[in-house]
Amino acid sequence: MGCVSCNDKSDTIKPMITQDQKTAKSAKVFLISCMDFRLLDDIVHAMNDLGYNNNYDQFIVAGSSLGVCQDKFPHWGKTCIEHMEIGSKLHDFKKIIVIDHEDCGAFKKFFPELIDNVELERQYHAKFIQQLYEILFTNFPNMEFESYLMNLDGKITTVPIDKTKIKKVVHKVPNENDKFLSKIGNEKKRKNTV
Repeated sequence: MGCVSCNDKSDTIKPMITQDQKTAKSAKVFLISCMDFRLLDDIVHAMNDLGYNNNYDQFIVAGSSLGVCQDKFPHWGKTCIEHMEIGSKLHDFKKIIVIDHEDCGAFKKFFPELIDNVELERQYHAKFIQQLYEILFTNFPNMEFESYLMNLDGKITTVPIDKTKIKKVVHKVPNENDKFLSKIGNEKKRKNTV
């Protein structure tokens, strides 16, 4: 497990490159992160340190990986998938990054056994990040995937995933009458060929 710190100048940090926001047409990454107010700025710093300054779309949901995977509120995960579908057509990202964080209120609300048990919470994060990978791979098989766990100091640690464990999981409600996403993709293709 590699560690990246927003304050650490180690060689694991990529140079911060930003794009001209007036002419930018694409983003490199789709980021899924938690809504916890304590870490919003740390997430931005981590993405900058990873080399994605102003070069990612972001979906914020309580619990990050848990929020997308849980089935108590299935519309959370479906909304994430739908945002990814429109984002991939508009911004052409090729990588998904998920950042979970320790001391997550959503994880503790869903799983009270995690209160005051950091090690068990880390195991649950790894479990739900793996589930998220499986869901997203099913829906976006050509995307790269990176996953991290952030501590309350803003340091991120890589969470390994097993790419051999893929189940056929569909986490969206298809609607054949909705041509909105295909129209966006076609409009973008037309603009790029003109």
